[in-house]
Amino acid sequence: MSKGSGPVETVSLNELSDRTGTYVLVLELEGACKISVGALGVVSFNEGYYAYVGSARGPGGLGARLRRHLSRPKKRLWHIDFLLHRARPRSAVVFLSGMREDSLAALLRSFLCSVEGFGASDDLTSGSHLFYLGDSPSEAVRQIVGFASSTPGCRIAMFPPENLARSPPVEHSQQH
Repeated sequence: MSKGSGPVETVSLNELSDRTGTYVLVLELEGACKISVGALGVVSFNEGYYAYVGSARGPGGLGARLRRHLSRPKKRLWHIDFLLHRARPRSAVVFLSGMREDSLAALLRSFLCSVEGFGASDDLTSGSHLFYLGDSPSEAVRQIVGFASSTPGCRIAMFPPENLARSPPVEHSQQH
């Protein structure tokens, strides 16, 4: 894995098992739509790419959290679950140290449009954990990786589209 401003490495879901950290999940929504997002209500989404900021601190770590995002069908517990019913995960940038979820969300808010209140019910500082990237995520992802690379102690890794394609949504029975 990379340290400091070194090269960004790619990782598999298995390599992320039991690793804690923060992540940015890049999603593609193929058409504009309105989605009922639990207690947040009906939210209008533009066609294009989005960046969702999350963290994994519990059992299974980042590997388990990203696997859950890829799984279908699943019980819709969090805001992101409602969006993932329509959007496709395309890649993820994982931060293995040196980056807190609220700090990363606040950083993205400084240069991206946010979906107010989305995923941030427990984060009163940033106000959102979902950001609109437009029709191409590449420049925004470069900025995120660049910022992380210049943050002392931050170790980053990319979870690229090829890994997502090789790890299709997993069928899970819904638990009640």
